[in-house]
This record gives sequence, structure tokens and C-alpha cells, in this order.
Amino acid sequence: MSRWLLTMAACLACAGPAWAELEITQVRACYGPRGPERKSLEAVPGDQVFFSFRMQGLATDADGKVDMAMHMEIRDPAGITQSQKIPSRDVLSLGGGTLTAVTNLNLGPQAIPGEYSIKVTIVDNLAKGTASFERTVTCKKLEFAIAQLGFFLDKEGKLPGSSTGIVGQALHMRLLAVGFDRTQPKLKIIMLVQTLDKKGTELMPQPLRVEAATEDANAIATIPGVGFNAFLTPNRPGEFSLRITLIDDVSQRKTELTVPFTILP
Repeated sequence: MSRWLLTMAACLACAGPAWAELEITQVRACYGPRGPERKSLEAVPGDQVFFSFRMQGLATDADGKVDMAMHMEIRDPAGITQSQKIPSRDVLSLGGGTLTAVTNLNLGPQAIPGEYSIKVTIVDNLAKGTASFERTVTCKKLEFAIAQLGFFLDKEGKLPGSSTGIVGQALHMRLLAVGFDRTQPKLKIIMLVQTLDKKGTELMPQPLRVEAATEDANAIATIPGVGFNAFLTPNRPGEFSLRITLIDDVSQRKTELTVPFTILP
């Protein structure tokens, strides 16, 4: 049986107009809870796929609180379904009947390749309304890949960062290298990080470079992945991209991912 876990968290969003009925909008896959948009819904064992979305038209009581529940269901390729329910009594401090939330599909290292269906249903207990969305994530066979990419405001990875930052504010990133060569008694993986402008021009003379290496055969055979982290401090506003490259020096395989980000003054 595949090992996966569904988690969900909610945060207050900006105020908006009152809505006649409950609806879910702006559903998007992303890297991390508030990170850049994830274009592909293909993943590998050991990866995570996040979905952020906005609820509009939520009713509130006399104290400005919502009374709602998030119902989540995931069906794996074997047809096995897991579900979770999370109630919420958050105060909408800016009013507007709007709340933003995020949910994620966590594929374990032993996840079965195939299609995973994720369905989220919101129940408004005050207005007696419901709204839902459903997405399908395809888990591929394990290959050398970048997994669990996320962006944060702190080194420890406790404060999720978004795809929009400000000048001078450090942007931390964390990821996991999976599917590397385990047939040799040595491991060496190199991560290169380069910034690009809107035209794709490289902005640093040399990319940031981080290496992970070991000759511990037991570690190579048992670790689920190799973790990397890096950070940069934006020095000017604009629209940019971050190109992340992983190189398996043992098998001479390479994988690459480019994600956009915006820096404000």
C-alpha cells in the first residue's frame, strides 16, 4: 500500500466584497504552501504537491468568525481512499467573507506509480453552503528528480515564503534530491542555482554551488533523499526566474527546474 499523507492549513486573506454564495476560486498548484506556481501535476515518489485556493462568500457570526469545515479525500491508484476533516472558527479580521487555504499531497518514498485523485470540499455551517474542487496528480516511476521544493523566509524552513518578495529580504529555498544512483559505494550530488531576467539572461557570473558527498554505503542505500538548501538576498526589484540544476556525479545524470519570482521595491 502506498504511503501518503494529506495535510491542510488555512490563513487569512485580504478583504473583498460579500458573496451571495460560497465558491472556490484561484486554485493553483504551487511549490510549498505559498511558493511559485507549479505548472506540472506530475511528481515522483518522495515529492509533495501543494494546492492553494481561495474561498469566497463565507458567512460570519456576530463575532466575525466563520464556522466551516474542510473535507479532504485522496484516492490512490489501487482505489484506496483516505479522508480528513478539519473544522475552522477563524476570525476574518478584514471581513469580506474571504479565506485562503492550502492543502498538499505528500507522496511517500514507496508511493505506487499512477494517478492520485485529491478532492477538497468546503462546508459553511452558517450559510449551509458547500463548494469543492478536484485535481489529479500523476506519480511517475522513481527517477533522478527535484522533490519537495519549497521557499521560506527563514533558514530553518518554518516560515513559508511566496513567489513575491521585497528588496533586501532573504529568500531561502529547500529541496530533496531523489532517484540518485545507489549502485556505487559513493555519492556525490551537485546543486547549481542561477538567477535569470525576463529574457532568460543569467544574472550571476557563476551560479551558487552546493555539494553533498559521502562514501557511507549504508547511508547511500537507506536515505530517502539528499536535502539541499540555499538562499539569496535580492538587490533590486523586477520579474526574475530561479534555475535549479541537480547533477548526479556518479551516474552523470542531470535534472533541472526553473521557477518565476517577483521582487518588489
